[in-house]
Amino acid sequence: MKLLRRLHPDVSFSLVVGTDTLSDLPNWYKAAELLSLVDVVAVERAGYDESRVREVLEAAFGADVCRRLMAGVLRGEVVDVSSTEVRAALMRGENVEHLLPNGVADYIKRNALYGRRRQ
Repeated sequence: MKLLRRLHPDVSFSLVVGTDTLSDLPNWYKAAELLSLVDVVAVERAGYDESRVREVLEAAFGADVCRRLMAGVLRGEVVDVSSTEVRAALMRGENVEHLLPNGVADYIKRNALYGRRRQ
């Protein structure tokens, strides 16, 4: 991220994660430094416990950073699926249109992303 910020000083970078990842941020390598370089957007996931996540973030990063992180939580319809599951299904050649926003499955197919690897 430091390199990207140096190369593109006028660009605002965002890290998009699921809310399940927020409580794990304190365990990330140089997490505080990373959080100073990016805006974090967290998409609400099934089982999201806001009070627990808030507690973990405040203990690790302080009240100001915690407030900033919690302000980046996007709430909405929760789809109980992980990106790991979607990629695995794609590698198996399964249809994932019901798991992705409109147009994403088409984009993946058009650009041959996550397909089976040739042997």
